Amino acid sequence: MTFDLHWLHEETSGVLAGEFGNRLEGTGWLRQKLGPSACDAIAAAARRLEMAMPRELHLPFLDRKTWRSLRPPATVLIECDNGGRMTVHFGQSRRDAAQGGLVLAGAIHARRNPATARFTLSFTDRRRLTAAQAMEGFQPLAAAYGLSGALSPSESVDASLTVQTSGGASAAWLEVPDESTHEFFEAFAKVSARLQWTLRRWAPYIHFSDLSRYDDPASAWPMLIYQASRPFSGRPKTEFTYDPINPAAVAAALPSARVGLPSILRRTHRLLLAAGKSDTAALYKPSRARAILKAVQKTPRALRALLAAETGLVDEMIKFAEAGRELNRQLKANPQFQPRSLSRDAEAFTRSLEIRLRRLGEEFLPLAPLLMVEATHALATTMGIPSELRALQLQ
Repeated sequence: MTFDLHWLHEETSGVLAGEFGNRLEGTGWLRQKLGPSACDAIAAAARRLEMAMPRELHLPFLDRKTWRSLRPPATVLIECDNGGRMTVHFGQSRRDAAQGGLVLAGAIHARRNPATARFTLSFTDRRRLTAAQAMEGFQPLAAAYGLSGALSPSESVDASLTVQTSGGASAAWLEVPDESTHEFFEAFAKVSARLQWTLRRWAPYIHFSDLSRYDDPASAWPMLIYQASRPFSGRPKTEFTYDPINPAAVAAALPSARVGLPSILRRTHRLLLAAGKSDTAALYKPSRARAILKAVQKTPRALRALLAAETGLVDEMIKFAEAGRELNRQLKANPQFQPRSLSRDAEAFTRSLEIRLRRLGEEFLPLAPLLMVEATHALATTMGIPSELRALQLQ
């Protein structure tokens, strides 16, 4: 059995791609760098994934300084997603920075060596759910990705969902039109709509994995209204989301939730009854939809914070696109250009995403790689670059 190997580091300024056997034979320099214990741990995980497809190994992002001083690590953390992608972390290696850097470096690699651009951009969420949470929370989320009827447990279950797209789609970040053009607006209106769609499905799912959060309707109701509201479709040339500063724009998000809110309340009510929280469930009866909308309209601060967060996240994607456009300009001027700023750009992008997500709550930090996958797929599709979004579910 062989795996595709992807290792991003600044010494090669790109993605190192190749194949290796499940005992890393024939790659002595790699074994020397990583050390026997790390290689053996990777090999053991590789054997456990023997039936998984596709098979990829991703090693952590390394800047030049870290690459040159790397010693056999004492701690190796190996994560496997539902699609057979194995990601290795050494010590405190930054996971999200690796994903952001992989997009930029992968775009260069796809341009220079399209035949070997076989990596994926991937996100996996795993959590323990009650049977009711699986039915009322996980099931609608999976259905949104075309996995209808994927999970029907009778007791608590470990639910896992992976969302991924092909690495070749990352080339879209090098081809983003100039920000002053209508083509740019059309592209990012669709990226923004996809990110808003994603946040409306994942933020409530993660937030309400802790059922105690329903006990405070003042914070729970705005999240449910946000979930039910329609994404902002965009307004030329620069408006991609609801303007959280404009009271009229925030007020416009509320009516859009009227249609979807009753069904969300119906699922919430069933979930809380199944959890034995009948008093709390009474606060979420579908018949209370109008009263809930009025309550949030009267005190919109929490809803405004959610809209502000998605606006900030879209802004970060636009900045990331600017970095890709500048990288493309340098590559066109010099095809052999070796970008030394990948680690800096990846770290800056990751840090900015974390700041935006942390304002929503610490529990949302793991969503950064998912937003990168979704944005890359949306941008590539808009620009005519082949991209397929795949969702894989595991019980």
